[in-house]
Parts: sequence; C-alpha cells; structure tokens
Amino acid sequence: MDIPSSAAERSPAAVVIRRATPDDAERLSELCAEHARFERIDFVAAGHVARLEAALADASTLVVWLAETPDATLGYAAATPAYSTLDAMAYLHMDCLYLQADHRGRRIGTGLLDRVAAHGASLGLPRIEWQTPAWNRAAAKFYRRQGAAQRAKLRFVLTLALLATVATGARAQSSFHPDLAAGPYAVGFRALALEDRTRTMGRVPRPIEVSIWYPAVASPEARPMRLREYAWLTTLPGGHPLPHIAAEQLLLQMYAAADSARSRRELDAATTAIRDAPSAPGRFPIIVYGPGRDGVAYDNTTLLEYVASHGYLVLASPSWGAAGPMTGDFAGVETQARDMEFLLAYARTLPHADTAHAGVVGYSWGGLSNILVAMRNASVNAVVSLDGSIAYWYNRRFKHGPFVDPDRLGVPTLFLKQGDPFPSMSASDRAVYGADTTFTFFDELRYADAYLVTLNRIRHQNFSSLHDRLPPSVNGTPAFVDSAVVSTSYGQIAQYTLAFLDACLKGSHDGADRLARAPDASVTIERRTALRPRPTVADFARASMPRGLAAAPDVLTEIRRSDPGYLLPEDEVDLWARALSEDGRDADALGIFELNATMYPRSASAAQSLAEARRALAHLKGGT
Repeated sequence: MDIPSSAAERSPAAVVIRRATPDDAERLSELCAEHARFERIDFVAAGHVARLEAALADASTLVVWLAETPDATLGYAAATPAYSTLDAMAYLHMDCLYLQADHRGRRIGTGLLDRVAAHGASLGLPRIEWQTPAWNRAAAKFYRRQGAAQRAKLRFVLTLALLATVATGARAQSSFHPDLAAGPYAVGFRALALEDRTRTMGRVPRPIEVSIWYPAVASPEARPMRLREYAWLTTLPGGHPLPHIAAEQLLLQMYAAADSARSRRELDAATTAIRDAPSAPGRFPIIVYGPGRDGVAYDNTTLLEYVASHGYLVLASPSWGAAGPMTGDFAGVETQARDMEFLLAYARTLPHADTAHAGVVGYSWGGLSNILVAMRNASVNAVVSLDGSIAYWYNRRFKHGPFVDPDRLGVPTLFLKQGDPFPSMSASDRAVYGADTTFTFFDELRYADAYLVTLNRIRHQNFSSLHDRLPPSVNGTPAFVDSAVVSTSYGQIAQYTLAFLDACLKGSHDGADRLARAPDASVTIERRTALRPRPTVADFARASMPRGLAAAPDVLTEIRRSDPGYLLPEDEVDLWARALSEDGRDADALGIFELNATMYPRSASAAQSLAEARRALAHLKGGT
C-alpha cells in the first residue's frame, strides 16, 4: 500500500512512500549513483541494476522504500537485518537514507525513517543503526532531532575479490572437496517446524525444527541450494526464525568461524540439495541424524546429502537442551535422544519411508545420544558414531544412566574415530578424563557386531563438514589440518558410513567388503564379532529351537563356552516358564525353570519354583 508522507499535505505535489520492488531496480540504481556522488565515494555501475533486482526479490536480504511524486522519485531509504556480537542480538541496519537536495527540509526524510523503524519493529528487532559521513553535519543534526544517539567510530571498507563472483551471479567454489560420487538420485530438501507435545520448552510444547533430505527427481530448471540457504535456518534454541543476515552471523559465531572471504565463499558455494524437489518413487530406509552439542541440524550436510543420493530418507533436528542450550550431562543426552526418537516416529508416517529398516547416525554429542536411542528402540537396525562423545564421556557422564547397558546394544555399530588425542595432552588434562582416556565402551560390547575405524590424520571437528567448510582461523589461516587432508579423510568417513548402512539396511555384499579394507596406512580398522544369542528371552528361545526348551540347561552350557557371563533376567525367565506351564507345556516349563535355577543358584525363589514344577510334573505322571 502507498502511504502518504506528512509532507503530502503541505506540498503542491503529493509525496508517497512505498516499498520498492524488483521493477524499481533501474531507478533505484540512478538514485544510488547520485547518492555516491553526494558522499564523494566511487560507484561501480557494472551489474548494479541486476544485483539490486535480485536483492529486492528477497525481503530478508534488502528492503527499500522510495519517496516519490507522480512525476519523479525524490529519494530512498534501505535497510538490512544484521547482528551485533557485542550486544549478542540482532538489529536493523539502515544502509542508506538519501533525498535529492531540492526536497530536503520537507519532512520526507522523517517519513522514510518512520518506515524503517516500523519495519524493524515488525521483525521484533530492538533498534536501528546507521552511519553518515563525519562532514555531513546537516544529516547528523537531523538524526539527533529524531532521538538517535551518536557512537564515535570509524568506518572501514575492504574490497574483496568475491565481489566479482557476486556481480556475475556465478557460484563460489568451496575449498572443501571430498571425492564422493553421488548416487542415482537427486537430493531433495525440506524444512518443517513441528512440536513434541509430550514435552515442553518453557511454557510451550517443545519445538522440533526438522530438516529432511530425501531421494528426489531432478528437473532441468532445478537450482541447487547454496550453503547460506541452510544457514538461514539457524535459530537460537526454541527461538523464532531470524532475518537471513542475522542467521548467517549467528552460525559463524556458533562455529567460531571468522567472517572472512573464505567464509563468504563457502556460504555462497553450491550444495547438492534442491529445495522442495519432487520425491523419487519407492520406499527408502530411514536415517535419523544427531548433530554435535548445540549444533545445527545440517552440521554434516555433505554426508547427509551424499547418503540421501544413494537412496536413504534422512531426518535431523538441532541439538537443543531441555530449556535452552544443550547441557553436558546425562539429562542433555536424554533430551537429544528423545528428539531423535521423535524423528524416528515421525519418519514412519512419511509415504516414502521403509519402516522396517532404520539407522541412527550422530556426530560428537549426537554420537553419544544415538547410542541411547539404539539401546532402547528395537526398531533401530544400525548405528554410526562419528567421533562420538561415547568415546570420551562414557564412564563419567553416561555409564550409570537409565537404560544404559552395553549388552542392550545388539545391532551392528560403526565407530569412526580420530587418532588418540591424549598423548599430546598435559597430565592434568588427561586426569580429567580418567578412565575415558581409553575407549572402554567399545571394549565392553559383547552383542553388537562393531567396527572401529580410526582416521589418524584428522581431529574431532573434521568429522563435521560444516566445521570443515567454516573452520576457525588464526591470523587468517584455518586452524585445522591441511584442507587437502581434511577433504580426503572426510570422503573416507562418508564412504565408510554409506558402505556400512548399505550392508546393514540393504544387505549389500559390496558394503560389507568395503568395511574390511583400509585405504592407506593412516586408517586402521578393528572389528568385534558379536556373541550370540543375545541375552534376551526371545533370542534364547530361538537358539533353543533345534533341541527344544526342555533341553534349555544344556543350551545354556553350550552358550557359556563362548560367553561365560551369559545371563537372562530372572523375573522374565520365571514368567516365561509359568506361561508355558499354563499352556500345558509342562516338560518345556520344567526345562525353563531348571534354566533359571542354573543361572541363579543362590536364588531361593528360582529353587522353589523349580521344586514346585518337578512336583507338579511328577503328580501329573503319577496320575496317568
């Protein structure tokens, strides 16, 4: 809607202030050139109209208001969302406010400033910031009359070569380039805002921001997403969506990445995902991914896109604590595990989900939470831990939590891990880790086929593609390992993950073969073969089928030759035996009662139940 300014009532030609559209790009460019001449700065005309047209099409990037009469455009104001690190909050940056000289002093500038303020308020932003040349005393006086406070700062401009990329519309090239062959499917991406109404966050149902990667059908006009389009999904825990620029700045802060030419190039680089692409026909195994502590859902988007292209339905959500940031205790693990279980349940409602096959993958903190998910969900068929915290927090934060028992993990599990980080630590730092200086959880596994693949040339952060693409820097140099090494090693991480999932969820022999081979001496592979049967009533019953349940004590003796500590829950075995007795299967019931008494020789209850079963069977035989 066109809104008349206060000057419209006083001037012969009514002035209106309206939002600019892409169709106004040419006239706006002319005003920008005038503005540049007035402020005595250079103006690059080449590509200016095209860039403005693209920016005006995205209100999260740029909003412009034009002040005009029926015959002319008199001036403009422009605003973009931004983020203040010092104040730790988003704000609205008024990039420009310009009026032609003949129209100043008519309250048109006040009308433009009012529109900027109203826009900031509509976004829920607390303030506006802007700058003006130090010599422009008239402008400074005008802003003070509006109630603005002055901050004494100098403004610097550093021209980057990146401008050439932006001007031509070309996609920037990433410095991160793992050698990964995409699968037969295009990759679609969707983002959803759901709620877990069984839990709260504050006074509202717990929000679950869901990212979904899926096998898709490509179209010639489809445009792959840039990494920055993932960045726009970044929010604070439980928070509302942020303006795009504020979301990008928040992401860089979260990952300690410098706002540098490299970071901007990475954000502009293309991914393989296509927003809202049509789904490919068929049903695909489910993968639920858990990011690192306080991480965004897409902290491993390179891996997740790669897996989706090979025929998997992948879901993830941010790592948020119960009431805000993730806590580094068992309650935090439980919170992320519950989020992942929510995603598992939601995935089963999707039309293209193969609900019989599901895996859980996690990086860092997510590589601890997903272990808990697998321990208490029989629907999980495979687990992948990407240098998961299970290797560093098991004894101190996880081992004694509810549902935690290595024997509960009975599905194939792949641990991808960095080389031993502890020799380079000081003695005091190692003492903090205690028993977790060795990977004791892997050593304690008995009933899971487990692989430990150690990549000795990279660090913990390199198991996240977002860390690899936006590394922290020291004096402008990435703080991590050499980028070529990182790219190669990450490619190996992705290839091992896919091979493992293919072997476990699709029965691929090629996948199983890949797991047995190390590509070079920097990678080592260790395997633990699962003991069978698992210590569950159902597994023991299956193992006893060839000989019958009456021979259960003999079956236990055979099992204990390879698994001396094999034990079933006493109460469950007793209930099983009584159910058999009620069904008239007295010989089988007696075999199970004898099994329980053998496993628990000091149990008075097990001994009494066995004696009663023997008397009942003898009475039955005597009566016949």
